[in-house]
This record gives sequence, structure tokens and C-alpha cells, in this order.
Amino acid sequence: MKSFNFFELVGKTITSTNVETGDSDYTFTLSDGSVVSLYHDQDCCEHVRVCAVNGDPKQLLNKQIAFAEEDNPLEHPSVGDMSSSDSHTITVFTLKAVDGSELEIVWLGESNGYYDESVSVSIQKDTP
Repeated sequence: MKSFNFFELVGKTITSTNVETGDSDYTFTLSDGSVVSLYHDQDCCEHVRVCAVNGDPKQLLNKQIAFAEEDNPLEHPSVGDMSSSDSHTITVFTLKAVDGSELEIVWLGESNGYYDESVSVSIQKDTP
């Protein structure tokens, strides 16, 4: 697997996907057979997970992606009370298909502030 810029999904077609709230990774397969993974490399004492999936991932299947964005807002309506952690990071991945279908995957990372709370994006190309 190699690092991948989430924005490079524009123009590509997703053929299958899996995402569940509470998961610590999310993958989807592209029409060329490549697999894109959103994940967190666990270090020690941080907790990074999908906390919300807004939209139906099935609505994006077999449609060309017209918009792909990764953002780190300070707050998000899908994230509840974060006062129990010393530090938190919200990462929002948004995809929109050419027909207007939209999917938003909201991640929440929490720690004491010492550990990394980020989400990584990688791609594994299907090689014949």
C-alpha cells in the first residue's frame, strides 16, 4: 500500500464499500480493482474511529465521483460531547457523485494530547 491523496478520487468509480459506525478502518474498491483504505495506525492510548456515516454508501456505487474532500473542522454536528478527552481531532471525508449522491464519513480521534489522532489514506493498486 502507498499513501494516497483523497482528492484523487475525483473521476474514479467506486464499485464496493464497507463502513460502519465504530469501525477503525474503512475500505472501498474502485472500478480498476484498486482498494482505498481510510485507517488509523494505533500507537498506544488514543482512540480513533468512525463516529458517523451520513448518507448511504450504496448510493455512490458505480457512479463517477465528482467531488472528494478531506477536512478537519473544530466541531461537527455528528460528534457528541468531547469533554472527556484532553485532545480530539475530527476528520471528515466527503464524497459526491455526478448525480448528486453524497456520503460523509466522520472520524473522531481522542487522546491525552500526546498521541496522533489522524486518519491515513492509502491505496493498493491491483496489479495483474
